[in-house]
Amino acid sequence: MRPVVARFCFLIATLFGPLVLLTVAQAEPLVTLQTDAQSVLKISTEGNQLAIEIDGTKLRFPLADEATSISAATLSSRQANRLLLRGLETQLLYGGKQKEVGLLAEAFRLAPDDARVAYWYARSLVNAGSGKAAQEVLAAHRDAIAAAYPGLSKRLAEQIERRVHLESLPVKLVRAIDKINASVGGSAPFFADKEPRAAYFRLVDQHEQPIEASAFQISCNGQNERRQSFERGYYLFTYLHHRSSNISPCELRVSQSGLQRKTFEFTGAAEGVADAGTFQVKRMGEEDRRPVVVKVVDAQGEPLAGVTVTFNSSNNRRRSERNLTFKTDEQGHVETRIFPDNYSCYASLTNYNRASQSFEIEPDSLSPNTLKLKLYRLMKASVKIKWRGKIIGNPNLTLSPNDPVSTGEIELHNGVQSHPYSSVPWVRLLQKDDQLQLQFTEQTHYGPPGLVGGSWIGRVDTSAGSGVDSGVDFEAIDLTKLEEWKEKVKQLRPNIPDLPGRHQPVTVAAEEGAIFVGKILSRDRNGRYPQLLDFKILVAQRSDAQQDESAELDASGDQEEKK
Repeated sequence: MRPVVARFCFLIATLFGPLVLLTVAQAEPLVTLQTDAQSVLKISTEGNQLAIEIDGTKLRFPLADEATSISAATLSSRQANRLLLRGLETQLLYGGKQKEVGLLAEAFRLAPDDARVAYWYARSLVNAGSGKAAQEVLAAHRDAIAAAYPGLSKRLAEQIERRVHLESLPVKLVRAIDKINASVGGSAPFFADKEPRAAYFRLVDQHEQPIEASAFQISCNGQNERRQSFERGYYLFTYLHHRSSNISPCELRVSQSGLQRKTFEFTGAAEGVADAGTFQVKRMGEEDRRPVVVKVVDAQGEPLAGVTVTFNSSNNRRRSERNLTFKTDEQGHVETRIFPDNYSCYASLTNYNRASQSFEIEPDSLSPNTLKLKLYRLMKASVKIKWRGKIIGNPNLTLSPNDPVSTGEIELHNGVQSHPYSSVPWVRLLQKDDQLQLQFTEQTHYGPPGLVGGSWIGRVDTSAGSGVDSGVDFEAIDLTKLEEWKEKVKQLRPNIPDLPGRHQPVTVAAEEGAIFVGKILSRDRNGRYPQLLDFKILVAQRSDAQQDESAELDASGDQEEKK
């Protein structure tokens, strides 16, 4: 018997189950079968038959004129094709939820040189979020894939490149982006009037150091705005955009002292997450500070020493450049250097009214910014206020002339109410420069129908020799007959020819002995209903801090003399 000199494979299902690979060497007719157990086969030809002896049992098969040899590579390719088809079928059935990756991985193992298998395997990897693994597969078979799928290979390469870039971001950010991408085309109803939009960006300084979230604000034409921060200066911004509104870019404004003021624009993607890129701002150093000189004087223009001068940045949310506090020297000066920004400068001193001034330091400014603040002696006053009022404008509340009215009285001492729980929001005592003032403000922005000319304010003439108005007794003024005073007082706010509405405050000088009367719109104690108040106000006493100090010194001097 001549040995069979060839390489071939047999699938003997009835005997061994799985695929069996038989290899016959030229010099040796014995072949070892690799299965769960090892068996020795003897293969020979007997005439026109092929004889196979397995452990003493001989099987005979007709032998064709030309024997066919099937290589292991061919069988692996066929198996790879079956797995490829199964993987694509799984992708269609499950909507590309990465259930096919295992099948395609096995197909790629069996046929690593098959361009079709390599393409679909790389695509399944990138869809499953493994961009670097997909990049390795594509790099090893780029030319073959391009030849097999000339229109799709470029798109696959771009998709892999985007995924590899995404995988370079912080892990938590990648998870958030994947979650948003997975929700695209989800359960939002087709008639929803708002669409979700999202974008991510990186905000760093010139040294690639992250810029903190407190240093900037984002405004956009949307609702439900949400900003998430991640490592290395990355941010994710999501919002809801009204479908009927024009698509306008979001604005990112950096406004913190010590940082360059800058504005960036970006637009969120309606499907998925847009990459807005990297935004860079300059973080300033000591060389960027600019000189500021402040001079503080009193009402006569004389310098004030020991005044506390504070600079507050109006754009600084974290207040890193806030509360820069200094003391004036003997000449009333403060000299310092601060970062370019918008500031408010405050000057305060005991027994003086605080003064302030706003200013801006430009980045390219070289000459010092010079400020001059004037402080006035703190003024004090005792103000008596009495009122009566009745709720109006409530359609469910029927009032008659006999209905009770609300009444009250209070005293203001140097701007502090004697009864803090009985607030009078419609009038307050304040000081502007060297003048004490009363400021009246209506507390309602609407009035009931028919309330025309209901609000007015007047000052009673208390000067001697002025006829009926001379020697007016504040306590004798009857709030129930206030209309009698309307024509006798100096009108500070005349009748309103329309509904009261919301008006600018009325400010008057609070001179000692001055009496004011009038009607003004406010609200009831619970703030629910408007009410029209009849009021009278007396500035009983006023003084300034210098007078008080002199009085204290005189008193202490008298005591010393008595001793």
